Amino acid sequence: MKKLILFAFVLTGLPGIVRGATAGAWLSKLYQHYNDAERLYVRFEQKTLHTVFKKSETHRGEFWADEHRWRLALPNRVEVYDGAYLWVYRPSDKEVQKQKTARAEIPFRPKEVLDKLIKDFKGEVVRENARTVVLRLVPKARDSGNPPLLLSFHPRSYLIHTMSWEEAGDSVTVKFLRTARNLKISPKKFSFEIPAGVKVTDLTL
Repeated sequence: MKKLILFAFVLTGLPGIVRGATAGAWLSKLYQHYNDAERLYVRFEQKTLHTVFKKSETHRGEFWADEHRWRLALPNRVEVYDGAYLWVYRPSDKEVQKQKTARAEIPFRPKEVLDKLIKDFKGEVVRENARTVVLRLVPKARDSGNPPLLLSFHPRSYLIHTMSWEEAGDSVTVKFLRTARNLKISPKKFSFEIPAGVKVTDLTL
């Protein structure tokens, strides 16, 4: 992990505060919530700061986890996965590529991230009050290549405020603008319309 990432999830209908819980207990509670979530939809904004070059980039995206759909608006291209094909549009090249891709390549799966934290990290509660819990997590294996990270969230709603780490001079902030569970979305929302006048390269043949 070579980035600093900020996650903000909007979650509702959760159990009450677990006072005095350990870092592992908090992670288990968070994982349980996401494990119970179905048809998870997330809309987010990601900002990348390259500290050495003092350059920043911003891109936005959304994904519908259980239905394996996503859309990313990157600085130099747009990617849309419609459940069957990945469409990559580069406006500067006036070209669209149609590709096959693995369903597992969805940008982010909360359950898998939290599962990794439970298995590969250990930590401590560095702050706990009525509004915020902050966990400091470090990799169990020193040679794992994973940097320490901070995870903060609301203790009652389990709204995750931040998840952050830094490495190699890069800082990445991902803010989740909307998170919804059990959301029914038309598959057409993630369909890709080919712009007029661009070349289409079919890489599925």
